Amino acid sequence: LGDAFGDSLASIYDKHQPMGSYAAIMEVSPEPETQIAEGAGSMRLPPLRVEGAIKPETISFLTESGRVDLEVESGRIGIDGADGRIHDLRVRGSSWNALVRGHWQRPGDDSFALQTDATLDSEGLPDDLLALLPATARDVLSDLGVTVEGGVRGRALRLNVERAPHDDRLAMDFTGTVYAGRASAQVGTELTEIDGRLDLDVRTLTGRAPEYTIDASATRLRAAGVRVSDAHARFRAGDEAGSVRIPTITGAIHGRRLAGSAQIITRAGGASEGEPRRSYWADAQLSRVRAAPLLADLGLGKDADTQRWSEGDDVSRGLLDASVSLHADVDDPASRVGRGSVIVSGGEVVELPLFLQLIEFSNLQAPVAPKLDLAQTDFFVEGDLITFENI
Repeated sequence: LGDAFGDSLASIYDKHQPMGSYAAIMEVSPEPETQIAEGAGSMRLPPLRVEGAIKPETISFLTESGRVDLEVESGRIGIDGADGRIHDLRVRGSSWNALVRGHWQRPGDDSFALQTDATLDSEGLPDDLLALLPATARDVLSDLGVTVEGGVRGRALRLNVERAPHDDRLAMDFTGTVYAGRASAQVGTELTEIDGRLDLDVRTLTGRAPEYTIDASATRLRAAGVRVSDAHARFRAGDEAGSVRIPTITGAIHGRRLAGSAQIITRAGGASEGEPRRSYWADAQLSRVRAAPLLADLGLGKDADTQRWSEGDDVSRGLLDASVSLHADVDDPASRVGRGSVIVSGGEVVELPLFLQLIEFSNLQAPVAPKLDLAQTDFFVEGDLITFENI
């Protein structure tokens, strides 16, 4: 395998030790215009050409978490000398199935090229499916704490693997779109109830750190319990291994806009020996958000109307402008520190039954029940404690 396709592919084969059962029809013949070479008391066979078809029935290979066993329901692999084609392989795992097509070529200049296209349907992200993802993709999902309880659909999933002439390094590109339901993630704040999609572009080259861009969009999600619609974020590989940059975060909260950015940094010195330490920085700004439904999401007002994901018409408690900056270790909420400010205006910001009337009566004024329609505060965050500097 190393002689035919290079040491990089041979090492991948050796690492994963693929095996399985299959049926095959093969024809082996000498390459055209070659003949048996005769020497002193010996003969050397000419280069051989292999043509035929393989129909896999099962596929098994080693991963970092153990051996994965897959069933092949249909399809075949055609072989034409050094080239080949994958014809509609239908592969089934524990709770998922995929359809794979593709081809590979090995010209005579010592280069190699493989391209596969796949579609995927799954319930959640089972271990045997995660094992098939490129290591970079698995690391990103782990760094962001991604879990999926609902369905997962992958469309236009394309993997390109190339080796240039006289260069044993492999260049790999992975692109595609993944749709997920009832997903969650951790990007400095907990994101839940995500219904959305990921547009993936992952590039790796043997011996270099991977590069990737992931555009995530969601029709709806909750951020720390707050209902968000039409959300979008872009994820890029950070400068340090395992780090993630999120330069843009946008969305709508009850009729108005959310904007922000975040970064996840991975360094040595985690809680356990050999484990990395992961910390995050996050900034967010809210502009003219309807305060009543926002307070309801936070459990500070009336019960939220869960039948409506956006309550942009409710201005009964005013409009809210806010900014907040946070920093913490991902796995240690007690390390959270930050600060922010909030302004609410244009509605009944605070409800104090009888209190304002008593003030008016003490000033010898007739009670007219005015509203408190402006509130402003600065605050600090330390762990689970929020300290208001002034109100």
